[in-house]
Amino acid sequence: MQDNNNNEKYLHKHEKLYQELKTELEKIKQESKKFDGIDITTIEEKIKQLYDIAIKDEKTGLYNFRFFRSLLAIEIEKAERFGEKLSLAIIDIDNFKEINDKFGHAQGDLILKQLASLVKRNLRKTDVIARFGGEEFCILFAFTDWKKAKIACERLRQVVKRNTYMKTYGVTVSIGLAGYHGETLYDFFNKADKALAYAKTHGKDMVIAYEEISDKTS
Repeated sequence: MQDNNNNEKYLHKHEKLYQELKTELEKIKQESKKFDGIDITTIEEKIKQLYDIAIKDEKTGLYNFRFFRSLLAIEIEKAERFGEKLSLAIIDIDNFKEINDKFGHAQGDLILKQLASLVKRNLRKTDVIARFGGEEFCILFAFTDWKKAKIACERLRQVVKRNTYMKTYGVTVSIGLAGYHGETLYDFFNKADKALAYAKTHGKDMVIAYEEISDKTS
């Protein structure tokens, strides 16, 4: 188990900034006792709003990719140092362009929001989901090898396929994933992306791990 110093080292820079802002706010609160008419609650709310804007995707409310990438870099460093398991998945909505064309972009946006909420509800608290861009999402599975991550991803695929709302619009997802084996962050993403591409070109609506097809994509 990491000690407090290690926990502090791996605290995300946005979280550290937020904590620093909260510390400054406490100082302002103490100073404000000397004056009348200062609304500290409003200032605190504004700080929280700015923090959310920095790390959240506006459309889905999930973490944005910039924040996710920074978080993943920290988890990779931890995996290297402590020998922890780590897996990465990329989820893509199948035939999303056709869904947009058929039902309209406004409905397409609602589908993105519903899917984000559905997947997030079916993840563990230790898993981190973010919007990758367009109709793609990323999931970081900490302390999890690719075989266990595949089980989780297969369950997510089935949850989406069986969901009444998603059935209405014919929504299914393809998922590519990879386990971390000492590569760079870029190569880690590339492995998961190759697995996703394999799933998309071999029938869609499936989960593929890079480890299962690496000899076919090299």
